Amino acid sequence: MARPTTESTQIEEAIVAVQSGSMPLREAARNYGVPRTTLQRRVQHRVKCRVSKVSGCAAFEPVMVKQEENSHAVTDIHGQSGTSSEEITENKETGRREINKIGHKRSASHLELHGQGPQKVINCKIRMLCTAAGSALDELSNEMIRQGNCIYKLGLGQSPFPIPQCIVDELRANSHQRDYLPVAGLPELCADIAAWGTDRLHVNYSRDDVLVGPGTKELLFVLQTVYYGDLLLPNPSCTSYAPQAAIAGRNMMWLPTHAEDHFVLRPEVLEAHCAKDPGRCC
Repeated sequence: MARPTTESTQIEEAIVAVQSGSMPLREAARNYGVPRTTLQRRVQHRVKCRVSKVSGCAAFEPVMVKQEENSHAVTDIHGQSGTSSEEITENKETGRREINKIGHKRSASHLELHGQGPQKVINCKIRMLCTAAGSALDELSNEMIRQGNCIYKLGLGQSPFPIPQCIVDELRANSHQRDYLPVAGLPELCADIAAWGTDRLHVNYSRDDVLVGPGTKELLFVLQTVYYGDLLLPNPSCTSYAPQAAIAGRNMMWLPTHAEDHFVLRPEVLEAHCAKDPGRCC
């Protein structure tokens, strides 16, 4: 049974929008009213057909990605003494071009690697994600410093304080320990964390309620993968959590915060949202 002309036109327009880089796949599916999985399959098929027509190796057309204005997050203040004005200008322009690439969702042109090397087995949800803005900016600023530019870093969330000497001494004393540890963490450590949480939060915890991990990003991603329900994020929040939700296939919603509260989520905002659907998991 042939598709209605209107539906075929909508799908075709959505494919063109994705392949031209004017909008990401999810947005195109929503704007043109077509199923996202259908659009994704059609884009991949179209790209595969284009690649198969080229003998030997694939030829790819450059895709222009629409950039946002005033997206400069790192500023070159001045170059080293003795650097010519032409070199300084060139470094600035290079830095601006690199900065403008950061944080933008990749267009479907990246799917043109389908069938070549390891890209063909990478989940499309991963391939369509943008570069991690925080890490990319840090790498870019370090490269600009190596080139002799003066860069003022405003922070990546790393602690500026030295590691306490008692921890350094314990790590040194136990450097010979090389056995695998319990998956949930050392039982003694879990028990201490549970006691701390019980005392500070006034909720009874046991060590079985504690999972120790290498960082909050990994642990929060595990939580999103394990539990059902929507993900509610305060706006603004860490740049990692929304992409994690996309990878996990989790429905995500933003909750507003305010400067006068130091951007801490108000309890009544959360309560009002949950009251809309009391039986839904969040």
